[in-house]
Order: sequence, then C-alpha cells, then structure tokens
Amino acid sequence: MKKFHNLKYSLMAFLIFSIIVPMVLSQAQVSKGADFYILYWLFSVMALLPANIAYRKGRDFAIWYIYGLCFWLIAFIHCLIIKDNDIAKEIKGWRKCPYCGEYSKPEAIVCHCCGKPLN
Repeated sequence: MKKFHNLKYSLMAFLIFSIIVPMVLSQAQVSKGADFYILYWLFSVMALLPANIAYRKGRDFAIWYIYGLCFWLIAFIHCLIIKDNDIAKEIKGWRKCPYCGEYSKPEAIVCHCCGKPLN
C-alpha cells in the first residue's frame, strides 16, 4: 500500500508560511504594527482547514495549505467539492477491479461496473 501522508512536509509548510514569511516581511518593512502578524497568523491557521480536508481525500497537504493561505474561501469550497482520489480509496479499503480498473466498496463481491468477481 502507498504511503499516504508525510508529516514532515506538512510541518515545514506550516512553519515556513506562518512563522518565517512574516519575519522576512517585517525585516523588509512591508508591514507596520502587530495587526499584520495577527491577521497573517489567523490566515495561516485557517489555511489548515482546507488543507486537512483535501489531505483526507488523498491530495497533497502542503500544496493545499499554500492554496488555502492565498485563496481561503475558494480553496475551502474546492476541497468540499473534490472527490477521493485513488490513494484515498486504497487507504479506505476500496478494491480495484482487475478487469476494468474501477474501484468498488470493500464489502463488494463483484465489480459494480463490469460485473466480474473481485478476487
């Protein structure tokens, strides 16, 4: 079975975009005051929501974290609409038909698509 998620990459993405980027921006005098830090940290935490939902559906956490950080509302709606990919289905126990390649639920005995046994 394939490895589904690497926590190291998730932590690196969160650290880079919630701690290091604001430090660099403050050194470059892009922002003034503590309001920037509070808002940026709030958006960094909010970006975890679409990233986690998309990760549960088999998508890459770090990419969805950046997507959620930049376009939170769009990323949130998008992550609710997307379906599970093949990796997520394998993790959840779905079986792939050897004849047609479609995934069937774990309790299925025959393929719902071609009708052949799932042995």
